[in-house]
Amino acid sequence: MRRAAATLALLALAGCGGAKHAAPAPQLHVEGPYGTGADQVWLVRPAGPPRSVVVFLHGLGDEVEDTPVNHERWLLHLAERGSAVVYPRYEAAPTIDNQGEVAKHALRGVALGLETLGLPRVPAVLIGYSRGGPLAVDLAALARVIGLEPRGVLSVFPGRRYPNEPPLDLRSLDPTEKIWIMVGDRDKVVGEYGARELLDRLAKAGFPKQQVRLLKVVSRGDFAATHLSVLSDSPGAQAAYWGTADSLIAGVR
Repeated sequence: MRRAAATLALLALAGCGGAKHAAPAPQLHVEGPYGTGADQVWLVRPAGPPRSVVVFLHGLGDEVEDTPVNHERWLLHLAERGSAVVYPRYEAAPTIDNQGEVAKHALRGVALGLETLGLPRVPAVLIGYSRGGPLAVDLAALARVIGLEPRGVLSVFPGRRYPNEPPLDLRSLDPTEKIWIMVGDRDKVVGEYGARELLDRLAKAGFPKQQVRLLKVVSRGDFAATHLSVLSDSPGAQAAYWGTADSLIAGVR
């Protein structure tokens, strides 16, 4: 009887230890904002040490596009795959009247985000959507001033620069960076105009052609590659946009 009781006690202790091992993983979430006004930034931390940093630059749209609301599921997906995500606001409200200021505010927000994350020394990728598409390339050219050295840029359906936006010299881009530019076959908002303008700017800056890829997103079945399809988390959108970003990030890690 004593031997049986001892055995049961050991099993109970083993069960307690097993329960501790089976503790659920922490729930990922968007945190922030940190900072104030146009310098605000939101973060999503991965469950473990980050394997990369992704800076996500929003577009020009509704009253919540300058917050993570429209892209939250994608941001969480990036963190689930090991990236620390930095989402700078870069403007107090969506407008086209402050083009000369957005890069400055974006840099301040990203710098604050990186500091809050503990300045992780991992590869960085910039993702920009619509208005954020050309800004992602601009930021890659300026990022060294805040200690960020991007290894890749994904410009999703980039818009055109506005007449009041001061030109930025892209010759400071690291020639080893990968720059991928996406256009949609049913995008009636920006079409291919912004992409062509961005390609022209890169060519004039002497950026190596072999480091640039122009990717056309083709509509299939229930998935239509419209400008707003980037905001969706449908299987088609995940394959087109999330999958492309995953490939770029994996290629620079």
